[in-house]
Amino acid sequence: MKVVCVKTPNNASNKSEDIIGTILEKTNGINKFQKNFIQHLLILFMGIRGRYNFLDMSRFGKYSEQSYRNNFEKDFDFFKFNVEPTHNQSIWLLMGIFPNKDLLKP
Repeated sequence: MKVVCVKTPNNASNKSEDIIGTILEKTNGINKFQKNFIQHLLILFMGIRGRYNFLDMSRFGKYSEQSYRNNFEKDFDFFKFNVEPTHNQSIWLLMGIFPNKDLLKP
Protein backbone atom coordinates (compact mmCIF):
# COMPACT_ATOMS: atom_id res chain seq x y z
CA MET A 1 0.00 0.00 0.00
CA LYS A 2 1.38 3.36 -1.04
CA VAL A 3 0.89 6.41 1.17
CA VAL A 4 0.38 9.69 -0.62
CA CYS A 5 1.06 12.92 1.23
CA VAL A 6 -1.30 15.70 0.24
CA LYS A 7 -0.10 19.21 0.94
CA THR A 8 -2.45 22.11 1.41
CA PRO A 9 -1.95 24.79 -1.22
CA ASN A 10 0.47 27.49 -0.15
CA ASN A 11 -1.57 30.46 -1.31
CA ALA A 12 -1.76 34.05 -0.11
CA SER A 13 -4.80 33.37 2.09
CA ASN A 14 -3.01 30.66 4.07
CA LYS A 15 0.05 32.87 4.53
CA SER A 16 -2.15 35.74 5.69
CA GLU A 17 -3.94 33.48 8.16
CA ASP A 18 -0.60 32.28 9.52
CA ILE A 19 0.73 35.81 9.99
CA ILE A 20 -2.48 37.09 11.60
CA GLY A 21 -2.69 34.00 13.81
CA THR A 22 0.90 34.46 14.99
CA ILE A 23 0.26 38.07 15.93
CA LEU A 24 -3.02 37.24 17.70
CA GLU A 25 -1.34 34.50 19.75
CA LYS A 26 0.87 37.17 21.32
CA THR A 27 -2.06 39.49 22.03
CA ASN A 28 -3.32 39.19 25.60
CA GLY A 29 -6.83 39.76 26.87
CA ILE A 30 -8.88 38.15 24.11
CA ASN A 31 -10.41 34.69 24.12
CA LYS A 32 -10.07 31.93 21.51
CA PHE A 33 -13.36 32.74 19.76
CA GLN A 34 -12.45 36.41 19.41
CA LYS A 35 -9.02 35.46 18.02
CA ASN A 36 -10.69 33.23 15.42
CA PHE A 37 -13.25 35.93 14.65
CA ILE A 38 -10.64 38.68 14.12
CA GLN A 39 -8.55 36.37 11.95
CA HIS A 40 -11.59 35.47 9.85
CA LEU A 41 -12.68 39.12 9.68
CA LEU A 42 -9.35 40.44 8.41
CA ILE A 43 -9.20 37.76 5.70
CA LEU A 44 -12.81 38.56 4.80
CA PHE A 45 -12.01 42.28 4.47
CA MET A 46 -9.40 41.41 1.84
CA GLY A 47 -12.01 39.52 -0.18
CA ILE A 48 -15.04 41.82 -0.09
CA ARG A 49 -15.19 44.57 -2.67
CA GLY A 50 -16.96 47.84 -2.04
CA ARG A 51 -18.58 48.78 1.23
CA TYR A 52 -18.33 46.56 4.27
CA ASN A 53 -21.65 45.87 5.94
CA PHE A 54 -22.92 43.08 8.13
CA LEU A 55 -25.19 41.65 5.44
CA ASP A 56 -22.30 41.23 2.98
CA MET A 57 -20.09 39.82 5.72
CA SER A 58 -22.71 37.17 6.50
CA ARG A 59 -23.13 36.46 2.78
CA PHE A 60 -19.41 35.87 2.14
CA GLY A 61 -18.26 34.87 5.64
CA LYS A 62 -18.95 31.94 7.90
CA TYR A 63 -20.94 33.68 10.65
CA SER A 64 -24.48 35.06 10.76
CA GLU A 65 -25.26 38.75 10.46
CA GLN A 66 -26.13 38.93 14.16
CA SER A 67 -22.78 37.34 15.10
CA TYR A 68 -20.93 40.06 13.21
CA ARG A 69 -23.02 42.75 14.92
CA ASN A 70 -22.44 41.29 18.39
CA ASN A 71 -18.70 40.87 17.92
CA PHE A 72 -18.24 44.40 16.59
CA GLU A 73 -19.57 45.67 19.93
CA LYS A 74 -16.64 44.03 21.77
CA ASP A 75 -13.44 46.01 22.29
CA PHE A 76 -10.28 45.09 20.41
CA ASP A 77 -6.96 46.95 20.63
CA PHE A 78 -6.01 47.40 16.97
CA PHE A 79 -3.07 49.63 17.91
CA LYS A 80 -1.49 46.80 19.88
CA PHE A 81 -2.27 44.39 17.03
CA ASN A 82 -0.47 46.68 14.54
CA VAL A 83 2.55 47.33 16.78
CA GLU A 84 3.21 43.67 17.70
CA PRO A 85 4.85 42.65 14.37
CA THR A 86 7.53 45.32 14.76
CA HIS A 87 8.78 43.57 17.92
CA ASN A 88 9.14 40.17 16.28
CA GLN A 89 11.75 39.75 13.57
CA SER A 90 10.30 36.42 12.35
CA ILE A 91 7.10 38.17 11.26
CA TRP A 92 9.13 40.53 9.10
CA LEU A 93 10.85 37.56 7.51
CA LEU A 94 7.53 35.79 6.89
CA MET A 95 6.25 38.89 5.15
CA GLY A 96 9.40 39.10 3.03
CA ILE A 97 10.33 42.49 4.43
CA PHE A 98 13.84 43.13 5.68
CA PRO A 99 13.73 46.28 7.80
CA ASN A 100 16.57 48.24 9.24
CA LYS A 101 17.89 46.59 12.44
CA ASP A 102 17.23 49.80 14.39
CA LEU A 103 13.49 49.40 13.83
CA LEU A 104 13.50 46.04 15.64
CA LYS A 105 14.83 47.45 18.92
CA PRO A 106 12.06 47.91 21.53
